[in-house]
Parts: sequence; C-alpha cells; structure tokens
Amino acid sequence: MRSYFLFNRNFKLFKIFVGFHLIQKYVVNFCLTNGPSMSPTISPDGEILIYERIRILFSRIFKNVYRNPIKKGNIVIAYSKDDPDLRICKRVIAKVRTLQLLYEYINYIANSSGGDVVTLYPNYTLVTTIDCENTDFTLDEICNYSGCYNVVIPKDYYWIQGDNIVNSRDSRHYGPIHESMIIGKVLYKMVSSNADKILKIYLVNYCKTLLLTILDLAK
Repeated sequence: MRSYFLFNRNFKLFKIFVGFHLIQKYVVNFCLTNGPSMSPTISPDGEILIYERIRILFSRIFKNVYRNPIKKGNIVIAYSKDDPDLRICKRVIAKVRTLQLLYEYINYIANSSGGDVVTLYPNYTLVTTIDCENTDFTLDEICNYSGCYNVVIPKDYYWIQGDNIVNSRDSRHYGPIHESMIIGKVLYKMVSSNADKILKIYLVNYCKTLLLTILDLAK
C-alpha cells in the first residue's frame, strides 16, 4: 500500500514537471536580456521578457486557417543568423510585400567638408555614399536624401532591427530573417531593478522542484 502512495505521489510530481516543461516549450516562456541593442525600450542592464509561442506554432501548423500573429512593430525573440545557438531580441520593422528603406550605420569617417560619410547598402551591396551635416539623424532625415533605396521583403520573411540603431546588429547587416527563425512574440517586460531577484527566485524554485522530483523517483 505504501509503495502505491509513493508511486502516486511521484507520478503527480512527474506530471507537474512535464506540464511545466511543455508550457515553457510550446505556450509561454521567459528570457533575460543582455546588451544595448534595444535601448531605451529595454534596458542594457538586462530585463526579464515574457514571450508567447503558442500562436506562432499554431500559425505554422494551421497555415490556411490561422494567421501569423507577428505584426509590424512587435518585439520578437529570434535565432541569430550569425549564431543559431544565440537568441536575439529585435523589433519587426517590415514584413512580406512591405517596402523597406535599407540603410546602414558604419564607423563615421570625417571628410574634407567636415561632414560624416554614411554608406547605404541597397540589396546588401555598396552603391554610394552621402554626406550628412550631423551624426544624430533619424531614418526620416536620411530618407530626405536621394541616396535611399527601396526593396520588397520576400514572402514569409521579416525585417528586424534594434531600437538602438547605432548599436545593433540586425537585418541591415544580414538581411531579412525567415519566419521559422522567430521563437516568440514579447508580451511583457519586468523592471530591470527586479529582474535579477525574480530570476534567482525562479531558478531556485525550478531547481528545487526538479531535484525533489528526481529524488522521489529514485526512491
């Protein structure tokens, strides 16, 4: 009888652990950010982001009946094109069939007129340079120049960029990413001052639950 109750308890713990894992993998998960590429929206000191996965997965499984929830302006978690093991956080700037201005910030080079040289890469190929009067210009200001170019984003691709455009490696460097590289859509961010504390509490509780489950199963 005692062994039956032990088995029943262990099985319940196992189900809780498996259910928790499935929720993280397929429904909703979290990550801790690092780096300045999404500043000021996301602090460079790191914040905890909660992101959903289930609607994206549904849109891939049921393509004909379920529309992809990723829209222009959404912040997403995606795999890096440079390193598939690395996850990145960027904002969707454009998607399929949307005209997108391609531009590139490089190391500023002073020229004879005292301005700065900004190199534009339409279709990722160096075409021309333009002189700018200052370094703190916006995308709209750049596009007042005749050196801007337009491209069409391919179907099932997204153009992503960091909000901190002067300190972000994104689609301006490696082009649009396929929708299969998007892991989740960010729903909520936690205040950076509490991020470390919340993450530590979560990890301690997670490890404790995992350890108890393993110990109970080993009895």
